[in-house]
This record gives sequence, C-alpha cells and structure tokens, in this order.
Amino acid sequence: MNRILPLPEKRQSHKFILPDIPRQEWCDYRREYEAGLSLRAIAERHFVDPRTVRSGLIHNIGSDGLGRRHAPRKLSIYENQIRAMLPALSEKTDSLIEISRQITSYLKEIGYTRSERTVRNFVSSDLSAKENLK
Repeated sequence: MNRILPLPEKRQSHKFILPDIPRQEWCDYRREYEAGLSLRAIAERHFVDPRTVRSGLIHNIGSDGLGRRHAPRKLSIYENQIRAMLPALSEKTDSLIEISRQITSYLKEIGYTRSERTVRNFVSSDLSAKENLK
C-alpha cells in the first residue's frame, strides 16, 4: 500500500528583532544584513560563526567589537567625577601618577574600592584621547 505523505512545509527562517537605532549608528554586520546579505554570508565574510553575527546584530556589536567586554566597568560610575577633577589637577602637575593618586584618594572616600592603577589607566586614556582631538 503506497501512501503519499505530504511534503513538509518550507521552514521559515528564524526571525529576531533588531534594535531600533538610527542608521548612522548601525554596526557593520547590520549594514550588511540590511543590504540583503544572509547571516551565513556575513559570517563567511568576517570569518566568524553565524551565531556570532546574529548576536552582534541583536546587540549592535560589529566585527570591531568582537572579544571586548561589554559589562560596565567598576570605574564607570566615577568617570564624570574624574573628568571634572582633571583640569584642575592637570594645571598643578604634569605627573600622571600624582594625578591618579589624588583622584584615587578622593574616590576611596566616596566608596571606590579598586586600585590606583585602574584610575591611572583611565586618566591616561582620557588624557591621550583629549590630545588626539586637538
């Protein structure tokens, strides 16, 4: 007895919701996806897994952000206070260590528990970013 089984319906692709962000802020994966490339094609182009591309699309993290931590840093809640202190301290001394020690001393009074080295690295990167803007 020959029974004819119906053909399985065509599988629909997995849909996911992309963040509603302005076009100029799209990561490179998003630009390529919106241009019509599939997840697999984008993955092959960037030598990553298609699941990485999917995650990048959802979180708007492109190929340049791979491997970076995206959790908030311990110092992030103090960044505005540090930036407010920098101009006055920079006028008094050119020593990065002295600046970071003074900032760390103040931050520890208000609850900062990390090292002075972490503050120094932030101050150094912040100051070099300002120098590059000039």
